[in-house]
Amino acid sequence: IGGGTALGRGVGEVLSTLPAPPPHYLVVAKPAARAGTARIYRAYDERPGESKPSVVPVVEALRAGDLGALAKGLGNDLARVTKSLVPGVQRLEEELLRAGALGVAMSGTGTAVYGLFGSVVEARDAERSLRAPFVLVCEPVARGVVMFER
Repeated sequence: IGGGTALGRGVGEVLSTLPAPPPHYLVVAKPAARAGTARIYRAYDERPGESKPSVVPVVEALRAGDLGALAKGLGNDLARVTKSLVPGVQRLEEELLRAGALGVAMSGTGTAVYGLFGSVVEARDAERSLRAPFVLVCEPVARGVVMFER
């Protein structure tokens, strides 16, 4: 939580420091439907070799300070499986892109998705346009955590 941007290797225990991303905002949204983590991993294991996005474009974008390249590099190996189990994930990604997100991805095993925006005005407009039971605008910080009251 307090360590800044890092690349995790192994099972996440080997960390390499990376530059913080350029200033940006995230709109996080979650559909009402859920899918259990164990179910998602089982379904993923039944589809070997289906997807293997590389972290290289994200690392290069961070090192270059390029928000557009960072947005294009977003991805999640588990997204295809989760979208097949919870179609609302795909719908929210499409809504975020229509609302102006530079890039979108699913968080963890899902079902939360996020869109990356260059300004708070764009992020707030997107927040108002989404049809989801949970939608939140976040402003990442370079180090630590900052909590604001809504």
